Amino acid sequence: MAQDGGLAFLRGNLARDGAVIKHLAASSDLPSHTGPAVVFEDYRDMQSRVNDPELEVTDDELRRRKLARTPPPKIFERGYGALYTQRTSQADQGCDCDFLARSGVAVEPNAG
Repeated sequence: MAQDGGLAFLRGNLARDGAVIKHLAASSDLPSHTGPAVVFEDYRDMQSRVNDPELEVTDDELRRRKLARTPPPKIFERGYGALYTQRTSQADQGCDCDFLARSGVAVEPNAG
C-alpha cells in the first residue's frame, strides 16, 4: 500500500468483519478520530440529527440495532450477480473468489 494513496483496511466496533475505505477521499482528520461513532437509520435521519449537540449512541443502542437488523433480500437468484454473491469472500477474507482460494503451495509453471 502506498502511504499517499490506495486503500485502508479498518477494524473496530462498527466494522467487526473489517471495512475498506479509500482514505484519500476522506477528510484529513478521519484517520485520527477517537470519539464515539454515531449510527443513523438512513440519510434523512442523518440530515435531521447530525448537528444536534446531544447526539450520541450508546452501546445498548448499537446492540439493539444489531439484533433488529435483517439482511436485505437477495437481489439475484441466478446469473453473474448470484455467482458473485455466492462465490466472493468479504473484505477481511481478501475479496477473492472461493474457487481461486486454495490451501497449500502454488506450483510455478516451468517457463523453460
